[in-house]
Amino acid sequence: MFKTPANTRDDAISQTLDASKEISNCEVPEKQERIDLLKRLLIEYTPSNGREETQGDLKTRIRVLNDLGIAYRSRSDYSTAKYYLKQALDLVKDDEDLAELKANSLHELAIVERNLGEIEKAITLEKQAMEIFERIGDIKMKAATLHQLAIIYANQGDVEKAIAFYQESLELEEKIGDVQGKAATLHCLAIIYANQGDVEKAIAFYQESLEVKEKVGDVQGKAATLHCLAIIYANQGEVEKAIAFYQQSLELKEKIGDVQGKAATFVMLGQLLAAQGDFDQALNYLQQSLEILQHLRSPDAEIVKEIIAEVEQMDGDRKFARGI
Repeated sequence: MFKTPANTRDDAISQTLDASKEISNCEVPEKQERIDLLKRLLIEYTPSNGREETQGDLKTRIRVLNDLGIAYRSRSDYSTAKYYLKQALDLVKDDEDLAELKANSLHELAIVERNLGEIEKAITLEKQAMEIFERIGDIKMKAATLHQLAIIYANQGDVEKAIAFYQESLELEEKIGDVQGKAATLHCLAIIYANQGDVEKAIAFYQESLEVKEKVGDVQGKAATLHCLAIIYANQGEVEKAIAFYQQSLELKEKIGDVQGKAATFVMLGQLLAAQGDFDQALNYLQQSLEILQHLRSPDAEIVKEIIAEVEQMDGDRKFARGI
């Protein structure tokens, strides 16, 4: 069995687990390297041949499982992420000494369930996580949990509740100086204001969020904000600016392996180009999006198929009109 040398093991564990928290911003090869190392650590810390597991080893094993869940979620592999996170939760049970680890795993699993469309499960998990974070006084993670609940309620159309949760999250993030969390919350508030038609306020929030994300090196967050700014400019009729922002977003998503994010940007680019009459390039982007979504087994694949059919019809009508 593979064994990490004793004199480097503690450093390797510390570096790997700390680094995995930012794995969403890593390029694809580095993500795979981290996953491979986490898997080796998991093998080493899984009891075998009757070896007794210490409490310290158990905590490390849970952290490794949790971080494997985060790593696979960053690759949009939600089923594998769920597999590892549920293993982590099976280990923590109701041991109060493992409460923080349990809350972290509940929070991460809630994000996965939300992405899988299991909304009620996600809400329940987030509330369970927040109860623990409040009890142990973890303000940063309480803010993160409020943020995730706000996303869920916003997606369900409960705007007032979403804004209330975002504002509560923002207050905590500002209180403790969590600039990355603040940037994410500003971004989400911008989405809400954009949906309400308050374009100026939305752009202001997006720009503030973008500045913070650039400072802290949040590549995934920056890509998401560029994508949303592109949507606003497209709706304002500023097509060239919108395409430029989409392309910048796409480059970052390709760099870090955000395949689900790529699919979303391909769709938006495809629709925008189709509206401009560039049907060949539009269909190219839409087909790329469809391939990704089918690979992920996403229900959104059916929506993209409908969009492709509409664009093909538009292209056919144009060719017919020109006698091609």
